[in-house]
Amino acid sequence: MTSAVIFGAILDRLNADATLMALMGKTVGDNPCFRAQRKSPIYTPSVTLRMAPEPSELFCGTDNAISTPVTNALLATNYPTIQLDIWVSSESTTLPSTGQDADAIEARIDILLRLNTPGWKYYDSVGNLLFRTHGWRRITTSQQHEDDTSLWHNVVRYEFWYLIVTGYGLT
Repeated sequence: MTSAVIFGAILDRLNADATLMALMGKTVGDNPCFRAQRKSPIYTPSVTLRMAPEPSELFCGTDNAISTPVTNALLATNYPTIQLDIWVSSESTTLPSTGQDADAIEARIDILLRLNTPGWKYYDSVGNLLFRTHGWRRITTSQQHEDDTSLWHNVVRYEFWYLIVTGYGLT
């Protein structure tokens, strides 16, 4: 299983959350959360995802063990680290347009990543379980207002564990 599948599923979860979409002035189906592309223009509002190696700090209560009755399931030995960049234009005439709006988007993403963490399950398009995540950690967070572009830019880095299902379904 590649990081493309895992990160794609995380982005799908963010894009499917009606509350997050409302905070971004979007609706489910608009897909404003996507993989960062080098040298591509920034769309606002949006959330971009990329790899980012960093040390971490565990979110309290999210390191519960995942029971694995399947013998061919593998627990990752490394912690993938992701960076989410939240982009909001202060020149926008509609919400979101402030640093507080960017903070609200960040807070909702925190909830989505750590809520019921051992139970997060990611499926393929035909319903086969691919992997589960747990042990989410927020490593760093910062906010800048970029005067030259009039963008509020929140940067948040997370780390997590995942359980890959290589054969039979995992419950």
